[in-house]
Amino acid sequence: MIWQPFLIEAIGWGLMLSVMTGPIFFTILQTALDEGVGSACALVAGQWLSDVFYILFVLFGWEALVYSLQDSVSMQQFRLFLGMSGALFISVLGFFLIIKKASWKPSVSKKEYSVNFIKGFLINTLTPFPVFFWLSMMTSLITRGISGRQAILFLGVILLVVVLTDLIKVYGAAQIRNYITEKYVQISRKLIGLALILSGIILLIKTL
Repeated sequence: MIWQPFLIEAIGWGLMLSVMTGPIFFTILQTALDEGVGSACALVAGQWLSDVFYILFVLFGWEALVYSLQDSVSMQQFRLFLGMSGALFISVLGFFLIIKKASWKPSVSKKEYSVNFIKGFLINTLTPFPVFFWLSMMTSLITRGISGRQAILFLGVILLVVVLTDLIKVYGAAQIRNYITEKYVQISRKLIGLALILSGIILLIKTL
């Protein structure tokens, strides 16, 4: 195994995953603008934990999943369940962003950190793309005869790149927060809410 191209490939996949605009991106932006860095970090930490679970699942449960979803009907049902659950959750989240006024709090309670953590976890878990992304990565590795520590390293590097780029997103959004007024935060909250609802509708259409 030539390690340098191997790691460069993992970094490339991580960057591709991180720049893809989806529901979690809009939620990170809204949370950072509305509640600041701490809440946004709690949100992305929930997303990371979901990815860790998916990585562990594809590393140690890949064969069992392939066996259980070996026919196209089972795979379609699995995708349908994730897609519809994710579309509903994202759309409801967007709806509440529109109708609920931003708090514009300089500090946030531990309870709100927990809520954002769970929110990030659920958005990532209920959106079909992450699980199928990690499954496709694992399938590619197995097809190429890569397993064990090498597979863990490959997937771990992808996740590390995602973590670093998410932190950059959080920091960038938080810096914007320092230069805008509460009025513009309220406007951005409604726009992001609409974007989430649209994402939910698109996800539902793709699922069906």
